[in-house]
Amino acid sequence: MNGNAFERFTVVPVSDLAHTGDVLFLIVIALLSVMAIVTRLNLGSPENLFKNGFLTVQTILLTGIFIFLASVCCSLVQMPDTVGYSLGLTVIFIVITLIYCLFKFGIYRWVNALFASKEQTEMFMRMYQKWFNIWGATLYIPVFCILLIKGSIFITCIYFIISYIAFRVIFLFRFFYIIYTKNTGILFFCLYLCSAEIAPLIFLYEGLTCLYNNIVISTLWQ
Repeated sequence: MNGNAFERFTVVPVSDLAHTGDVLFLIVIALLSVMAIVTRLNLGSPENLFKNGFLTVQTILLTGIFIFLASVCCSLVQMPDTVGYSLGLTVIFIVITLIYCLFKFGIYRWVNALFASKEQTEMFMRMYQKWFNIWGATLYIPVFCILLIKGSIFITCIYFIISYIAFRVIFLFRFFYIIYTKNTGILFFCLYLCSAEIAPLIFLYEGLTCLYNNIVISTLWQ
C-alpha cells in the first residue's frame, strides 16, 4: 500500500522517510536474527564467531544504513521522493562503505606483507577482522536509536564517532606493537599513515562529495 492510499484510508499523513524507515527496520531485524543464529552455532568457539564472514558483511551493511539515515536526518542529503529511490540511495552508501573497507583491507595486507612475515600478516588480518566485527555488532545501538527514537540523531552520531575512534585506537596500539617487535622504524610508520590511514579517508571524502553533488544536481533537475 502506497503512502497516498494509506493517508486516504486513515487520514494520517505518512512521510516517505517513515516508509523507508520501516523497510530498513525490517532489514536490520533480519540481520539481527541471522546474527543470533550465527552466534548460536558458534557458541562454543567465540574466536571463530568474530571471524565469521557474515559479521563482516553485517558491519558494512549497518555502517551504510547508519550513514544514509544520519545524512537524511542532518539534511546533508535531501529525502528522495520514493521509497525505491531511498533504498537505492542506501545501497549506494553501502557500496561506498564496501569499497572503502576493501581498500583498507588491501592496504593493511600490502603494508604488513612488506614489513612482516606471512604468519604475522595473517595474524594481524585476523585480529583486524575480529575487532572490526566486534565494532560492527555495536552498531545495532545507533541504528535502532535513529530508527525508533525521534530526535536521537546527535547522540547516535556522537556514539558512532566515539566507537569508531575507539576501534581505530586499538589498532594503532597494535601497529606500534608491530613496529616495536620488528624494529622497522620511521619508514614503516610513514608508509602506514599515508597508505592505510590518510589515503582511504581522502578516497572516502572524494567519493561522498561526488555523491552529494550528484544528488543535489539530480534534485535541482527534478
